[in-house]
Amino acid sequence: MKKFTCLLLTLALVFALPLQASAVAGTLSSNENTMLKTIDSNKAGIIDISKKIWNLKELSSQEFKSSALLEDALEKQGFKVKRGLTGADPVSGKKCDVPTGFTATYENVKGGPTIGIMLEYDALPNGHSCGHNLISSSGYAAALGLKEAFKTTPGKLIVFGTPAEEFGGPGKTQMLAGGNFDGVDVVFETHGSDRWNMESQFMGIVGPKGDILTFKGVASHASASPEKGKSALDAAMLFGMGIEFLREHILDGSRIHYCIMEGGKAPNIVPEETKMNIYVRSMDSGYLKYLQSRIDDIAKGAALMTGTSVEYTWDFPWLAPTPVPTLYDFAAA
Repeated sequence: MKKFTCLLLTLALVFALPLQASAVAGTLSSNENTMLKTIDSNKAGIIDISKKIWNLKELSSQEFKSSALLEDALEKQGFKVKRGLTGADPVSGKKCDVPTGFTATYENVKGGPTIGIMLEYDALPNGHSCGHNLISSSGYAAALGLKEAFKTTPGKLIVFGTPAEEFGGPGKTQMLAGGNFDGVDVVFETHGSDRWNMESQFMGIVGPKGDILTFKGVASHASASPEKGKSALDAAMLFGMGIEFLREHILDGSRIHYCIMEGGKAPNIVPEETKMNIYVRSMDSGYLKYLQSRIDDIAKGAALMTGTSVEYTWDFPWLAPTPVPTLYDFAAA
């Protein structure tokens, strides 16, 4: 845990503090030593937060206890906390509440950069299998250390509580569209993995609204009058086949995966309706949009071949990150 949090802290130092010859040489500056000592002195509280969020395992947009736990802890540490935020739909711009989101701000010396640290704390139905209890507690630890540096160094630190990351959750995107990240120079987050890597491997992702793509046909008895039916299951299978052929011709760093959620009612009835879900991912946001257009053509073709219709609307995309290799290399050195 200590190593995990210190690595995030080191990344934040790249932006928040002046580059010093001693740091480049591999030794710690007085600021860095102070930050690490602060984290060590708060070790018990950091671990306690991680364990409590682990046990709460609250689902997306339901993290009321988890967010309150972090808000209370940050407030006790001298941060000015705003509980509950106003966001916006990134497509329509319509305002919305983000009740389990928050910001915690610390500023002592005016001027300098504005640094953000994001904390995730929602769980999956099987618990914190993505380790969001570690994301929140390690980000909390980094914030405590960085706050010590900002006591004498110009700059502002904002801790962002970002809910609803799982299940295509809208937390960060609503907060961004609502202007909550305006004026921030750089934002950091850490995520558990099976290896140490400074470079972000997260892809942009998009799927249909409500996680549903529907083919609609005409039901008929599959034995007595099959000629009267128009199979929505045939359309779904052709759609899947088209995607499988497309896979051969897409860029590395892109993914397409789908499932049939409902395929019919009985084998002797031509399926009148099928429901599918599909996720499209890419390391390039422009290419993500291109893949959407290719999948649109496949869906139309599957419907045309089977005499069915297809209904879906793309949800707003999570755009791919912008890599900065030079900064990654420096922070990892």
